[in-house]
Amino acid sequence: MMKRLPIISPFGDAPVFYKKKTSSTMNDAAGAAEVGAAKGSVFVAGFQEAGRGRLPGRAWDSAAGKNLLFTIYLGNDYFPGRPTLIPLAAAAGVASAIRDCYGIDARIRWPNDVVVDGKKVTGILCVTRGESLYIGIGINCNQVKFAVEPANEVKSIALEAGRLVNRDDLLSSVLSSLFRLFFPDDPIPAIMENLWIPGGECLYIPGPAQGSGDRPIAGRILGVGSYGEMLFLKNGDKTPARILHGSVRKMN
Repeated sequence: MMKRLPIISPFGDAPVFYKKKTSSTMNDAAGAAEVGAAKGSVFVAGFQEAGRGRLPGRAWDSAAGKNLLFTIYLGNDYFPGRPTLIPLAAAAGVASAIRDCYGIDARIRWPNDVVVDGKKVTGILCVTRGESLYIGIGINCNQVKFAVEPANEVKSIALEAGRLVNRDDLLSSVLSSLFRLFFPDDPIPAIMENLWIPGGECLYIPGPAQGSGDRPIAGRILGVGSYGEMLFLKNGDKTPARILHGSVRKMN
């Protein structure tokens, strides 16, 4: 049963809906869009049976009733010609809201995670279908044990802040932050302000699409370019590569 929450989405003053359990909030949003839901509507769940990550086969591990899981349904007209900016702007909004609400140093880990001290607290999945954009966000709020990813690579806000998270309050703050970041002509300054740049070396993991398998490449993150591409200086190189695919991790 879906109920309406006493929260208004700043994107068009659209409604925010909640389900205790669902297959995925992305499916809820897409289904609602097909029957005429207002753009800007938000679909929240206490538990997802089929939550997924950015990469194929990657599940999203979230204990029931512990975390903030939601999808925003929008029009596909943000940052025209620069779609890589969408997950980065979304991550910047989440990081900013977490810092404002809980005083912890949340940062964007390129291309679509939010981390605290290099450990993942938020995953973001952006999907476009025709003129529709769906931004799925999962924030680790009050969970303290994780099974899918190695325990030393993930964390929750409660573990870091030492107190429980009010998920409705955090949702309101995140939506307001996202709204502010989705309307400037150039979101790059906000993305750079929130970007996780390790003090030393890190590992770039190209992935199969880049023809290098999963073999990590050591180097340094210098920032992001105007299209959201990562500027990565490989050890031994003098000019940074502009990277649109893959992920980064801390050095062990």
